[in-house]
Amino acid sequence: MQQPTSHFIGASLDATYFTPLFIQLQQYFMKHNIEDTIEFQNILSLHITLYYFGDVITTDEMVQLCKDIESFAHKIQGIKLGRLSPNYFGEEGAERVCYLSIEDSTYLAEINKHFAVAYHNSELIDNQFEFVPHITLFRIKDPLQYSAHKSQVKNIIKKFLQSQGSVPTILSIDLYQVYSSFRPEIQIKLSHSYTK
Repeated sequence: MQQPTSHFIGASLDATYFTPLFIQLQQYFMKHNIEDTIEFQNILSLHITLYYFGDVITTDEMVQLCKDIESFAHKIQGIKLGRLSPNYFGEEGAERVCYLSIEDSTYLAEINKHFAVAYHNSELIDNQFEFVPHITLFRIKDPLQYSAHKSQVKNIIKKFLQSQGSVPTILSIDLYQVYSSFRPEIQIKLSHSYTK
């Protein structure tokens, strides 16, 4: 059986809030014949990554992780995200990921810090970057071809965000299992919100 390539703790989001945006973006990409230049995030596993783990998690780690997740679940479940805005990872002209940045994310940074101190997975490359809470929309496979469409895509995202009467809320904190060898990447929840 295929083994997961990694695990992470993420704040899970409501896909229905973002569905119209994904549809609008897909329609734009198809209309301009550039759908092969991008790879959408799976809308059914929309999340904000809080901390990364490797491909193997021991039973003892799993038990402790579940306790830690439970301790934060009640604190942030249902919390509304701050103002969102479109942004990119990657240098100008070589963008790799289009995402939504979160204006007010202090509480998410505190959760990241808790797991960083508790689990010391600093050897993982993703934990060595500055923590930037974000919602991935799509990955860019051909930055050169995509570059001509950056401003139009940004306008689509901004108009969508402005048209919403509210901001999305966090549904739960979950442990995810990742299969990166499948495209688009599969991200499966292993734990669910701990509400009692």
